[in-house]
Amino acid sequence: MSRSWLALGLSLVFLPWLGAQQGAVCHERVPHIANSTNGEVSWSLREVCCKGYEGTPGGCRPRCNPRCLHAQCTAPQQCTCDLGYETPSEQEFSNAGCQPKCHACRNGDCISPGRCRCWPGYVKSRKSLSCQPAPHLLQPAEQCELRCRSTRWQKYFSWSHLLSGRTPNTVPTCRQNQTEPCLQLDRCVCSSLSQRLICQDTAEKQPQQYVCSDPMDQTVENHPGLQTEGS
Repeated sequence: MSRSWLALGLSLVFLPWLGAQQGAVCHERVPHIANSTNGEVSWSLREVCCKGYEGTPGGCRPRCNPRCLHAQCTAPQQCTCDLGYETPSEQEFSNAGCQPKCHACRNGDCISPGRCRCWPGYVKSRKSLSCQPAPHLLQPAEQCELRCRSTRWQKYFSWSHLLSGRTPNTVPTCRQNQTEPCLQLDRCVCSSLSQRLICQDTAEKQPQQYVCSDPMDQTVENHPGLQTEGS
């Protein structure tokens, strides 16, 4: 192999890019064989979309994977929330998408901007517009335990779980001499409609729902009479 061809091969491997990135457009070095007899190589520059962008020069747009949910892809892997939506945590941008925003949605799920759906076992209060417990639909936590083959429970997420793509870890109910983090049943109630535990954890600002990791029967996720809305 001649030195010219060797230089060409090394250049293609180690020097594919040249020039500073300007917005979404970069310059790529393209080799040309100037003389087929001696293998002399010349170079030219062509415009291409920079890494993290897609399309063609003049129309390069940022790429986000997975696709932004209720948000716009404003930079590579960076979603900016649409009006009425917010990031799942207290950060300016999300790398997956955004969840709807409600003024107050305690004991419920914010299903769209300004629309709160109460959890099974809670009803909307006309005075405060918050989700209040319905005593006849809430039972002692032990009732949910009786319908669960396992002693481990999984935190139930609504939007946050879907956006992040994470699989929640399971946590056991507290027993004597328990060393790992556990659910204290005296801080939980059982929804007779969904068979979920609803617990007030001192480390969490909002109550959390937990589902059995191995239920004995299929639970009822929602009840039409409890799907109240409005912020």
